[in-house]
Amino acid sequence: MLNIVLFGPPGAGKGTQSQFLREKYNLTYISTGEILREEIAAESELGLQVKEIISQGNLVSDEIVAQIIEKKLSENMDSAGFLFDGYPRTVRQAEILDEMMEKFGMSLTGVLSLEVAARPAVAPTTTSTPSSTALWNMRPRRAPCSTSTKARITCMP
Repeated sequence: MLNIVLFGPPGAGKGTQSQFLREKYNLTYISTGEILREEIAAESELGLQVKEIISQGNLVSDEIVAQIIEKKLSENMDSAGFLFDGYPRTVRQAEILDEMMEKFGMSLTGVLSLEVAARPAVAPTTTSTPSSTALWNMRPRRAPCSTSTKARITCMP
């Protein structure tokens, strides 16, 4: 079973990479924001708790998030593995996830951290041919993941 944690700042390509990993390895995708919204929409007991907490402007506790993740794991035990997007974010969440995975007889395979260059890549907005003397019109842009994102992979023993 392949179990991966995916980290990275906004715009680093987590969505692109997670879609690739999910399709290539048939992983169940776990994004805390997504599963919290699903629970609220389903009006489950946990979903109603989460809705109340959020409506008061508070953060959902690690324990409630863990319950929802545990539910997602238990519902998908036939999966080839899990892809955790942005979870865990704290040491306590990492401890909870470790305990949860041990309970299900699983462990993390690795952590994938996407890092983006500090300055934006520059790309031409017009092209020129060898015979052309046209100037390149340069503008900053976010480069594709393959040129601007470095992946750091940590394998767990």
